[in-house]
Amino acid sequence: MYKVTMSSLDVIYIVNIFESSSLDFFFSVVRLSRGVMNNTFTKMYEYQFGGSLPLNSPTYVVRQADADLFRGVLAGEFCYVLNSRQMGKSSLRVRTIELLRNRGIVCGVVDLTAIFSCNITTEEWYAAFAYSVLSSFNLVDKVNLLRWWRDRLSFPPVERLRLLLTEVILFHIPHNIVIFVDEIDSVLGLKFPIDEFFGLIRSCYQNRKKNPDYHRLTWVLLGVASPSELSSQPEISPFDMGLEIQLTGFQFQDCLGLAEGLVMKARDPKIVLKSILNWTGGKPFLTQKLCHLVANGDDFISLNQERKTVHQLVYRKILHNWETQDEPEHLRSIRDRLLESPNRKSLLELYWQILKQGEIPSEESPQQTELRLSGLAIKLPFGHHYARPILRVYNQIYADTFNFKWLESCLGYSPDKSVKSLTKKCLSDEQTLYDHLLYWVQEESPAVMIQRVHKLLIEVIGYPDIEISAVIRRLVIQVPEQHQFNKILNRCFYILINHWQMRAASKIAIVGLIALFNQQKENQYSYSSPLPKYVDQLKKMVDRFCESHEYKMIDKLFVEPIIHATVKEFEETEDYQFLRILIKNKSDSKSKLSPILTSPLKTQIHRYPYLYRYSLVSSSSSREHQQLLQEIQAERQWEFELSLSQYAKYLIKKTSGVASQKPFANPTLLSDQDLYLAIKQFTGKVEGNSSYKDLARAFLEHTEQVESYQEFKDDFYQYIITAIDADFRSQQFNFKLRRQLKSLLPEQDNEGFNSLLLNQTCERLLRFLIESPNDPNHYIFINLIASLGELKTSALLLKIVLIFGQSQSNLGRQLFQWFNYYESKPLDQIQWFVNFLENINIALVINNETLDVPSIQNHLK
Repeated sequence: MYKVTMSSLDVIYIVNIFESSSLDFFFSVVRLSRGVMNNTFTKMYEYQFGGSLPLNSPTYVVRQADADLFRGVLAGEFCYVLNSRQMGKSSLRVRTIELLRNRGIVCGVVDLTAIFSCNITTEEWYAAFAYSVLSSFNLVDKVNLLRWWRDRLSFPPVERLRLLLTEVILFHIPHNIVIFVDEIDSVLGLKFPIDEFFGLIRSCYQNRKKNPDYHRLTWVLLGVASPSELSSQPEISPFDMGLEIQLTGFQFQDCLGLAEGLVMKARDPKIVLKSILNWTGGKPFLTQKLCHLVANGDDFISLNQERKTVHQLVYRKILHNWETQDEPEHLRSIRDRLLESPNRKSLLELYWQILKQGEIPSEESPQQTELRLSGLAIKLPFGHHYARPILRVYNQIYADTFNFKWLESCLGYSPDKSVKSLTKKCLSDEQTLYDHLLYWVQEESPAVMIQRVHKLLIEVIGYPDIEISAVIRRLVIQVPEQHQFNKILNRCFYILINHWQMRAASKIAIVGLIALFNQQKENQYSYSSPLPKYVDQLKKMVDRFCESHEYKMIDKLFVEPIIHATVKEFEETEDYQFLRILIKNKSDSKSKLSPILTSPLKTQIHRYPYLYRYSLVSSSSSREHQQLLQEIQAERQWEFELSLSQYAKYLIKKTSGVASQKPFANPTLLSDQDLYLAIKQFTGKVEGNSSYKDLARAFLEHTEQVESYQEFKDDFYQYIITAIDADFRSQQFNFKLRRQLKSLLPEQDNEGFNSLLLNQTCERLLRFLIESPNDPNHYIFINLIASLGELKTSALLLKIVLIFGQSQSNLGRQLFQWFNYYESKPLDQIQWFVNFLENINIALVINNETLDVPSIQNHLK
């Protein structure tokens, strides 16, 4: 009997490649083996809700706040994370501290709940804080705090704490220091004013010129409070000079990794994750809890059963008798925060208004702030009915738990039940149209839905829903500006695309939708009577929409990758015959009948997610377009990582002479030989016994010791040229590179080095190496490729990206200029550039820390 080991990535890959009835057999085997395999897998991939996640937990979701807090602290800024409970503040703190410690920064944590008591005095509180700081930095044995504190009794407590920072902590610790103060909202329960404590934090930043040691000290506050609640004296408050870290809920594109823990429980774990997010709104605690319930449940979730199964799970495990089964406590803490508030009545009435209307304009009132800090409401930049910031209920679980019946019992009187939710009369015409499409796209097959859109927006006359016809007429009359009408149609498109994009079998409908509008100009419909004026106007506006940037981006982003699918994939979709006829002209000219290498470069944009931001987004792109693009970018990168991981293992075995069945086609446009070399280059050891990540890490550690920007540039030059062949260096490149670095920010040469200079240096160096093809210096990039080859050039650029992560966006910006320059060229005429794009893609993915690199490295050994 062979021993089979299977990673989560392997399972997802197997799930994706089975598209026939054999899949039922596969999952029957999975179900039979669940007793052994799933128990082991669940232990390896354990979801945690409540408390901070352990370091390197696979269920930790990296959000924008991670980068914002890390960069803010590195820059020495005062940072504060103030949000509702169970949003992941503690996990963010733990992970940030680990990252900072890897940079040699000393971190201490003071948990204010540990030093809080109802009757604590000012003297006792400051002394307890001082002891907590010393203990956190392991300095208790270095100083007799009791004696030190008593020797300075002539000073106020806050001044003694200031002296402790300067005379003890900064004296004994020569490195940069960060003090994390957690549960800062505990100070709201003190019986004495605490404004002087916040004034102390402010003074640490204001006095940096007088006392340079303060440059080494950074503060971070975390808790559940607003700045105005914490400090009542704006003149000494640090919040107006600090960096607020926005800790948002999970977004689908950020938390795709959570789906890995569901692969043994669902045919399509990503759709299950989307269904979970639809209920939780991305609230970390609830999202982790629902993932845990799915992963540890007895049922296997079949295709098309995701929404129903998650709905039943939410009702059974969360909503039903919620007050008794709310463990660990979450819903009850929200309830208690509302009902125990001195503003209870006004908070409940405010919540009633939101629940009744769906959303209300956001105002920075104390009641709205308190409701947000309870976790029950969320502030968004704009809503369905207001083109301004709004407040709405955070998620559907909260809306169903704290419903009108609950409100009635709390308020002691009955709300107006006739306005439990917005009726169509309250909705704008735009929202009525959106809701109409959203309802039917979930109820009808793609073919029937496309026919519905055809009747509504192209044929116009005779649409079965008279009210929606009236909405269209009013919109045409009331929205005469073309750009405004484009936004409406664009959002209609994305309502349909968002739904179809979720399932491979429905994606072809997106091509059908585009084909429908492409053909509408050519089709002339005969009517028995003259057309109303608004119908003629609508047709013209639809024609102009089809020429808009928004429409062309949809075509480029979705149609090209789908149209190159195999005929077999087409035949497996729903309503194949109808859709095939609809897209006949487009697919006959662009499908597999034409070899891929003779197609223009622009048809391959879907292969390079790192270019999406520059190729597929413009200043006029709608919110829906940008949000969906982010989701698709994350999803395609994830899919490529999975495919590359599996194909790499096969390729390495094949190269080593080990018999192995080919899993699927090469996921890149490289030959198998070139792909093998790229995988070996970017996963193996390249200089001595170091990988590219090792080299970057060592260089960054070294930069902490450099004394000037000039010294950094000299070292950076040596770091870069080690990636270049000696022959090429000696001829020309070393001179130009050194000259370029020397010319960068010469006025800063004698100044201290910092992260801002690192960012500017990497950005300008990338621009120098990959200048626009229309620039006279573009030959540098051509010479690099010609002399080093596509692989080594990619390695050189990777070294720059690895020492400053934000450089990846700069790299994408520069490469897009070349992509745009060659977009009409057939691939076989620019093979060198295609190979380069593929190598860069592989380099970025392998170093993205989500690919199963250790497994690949083991195969290479």
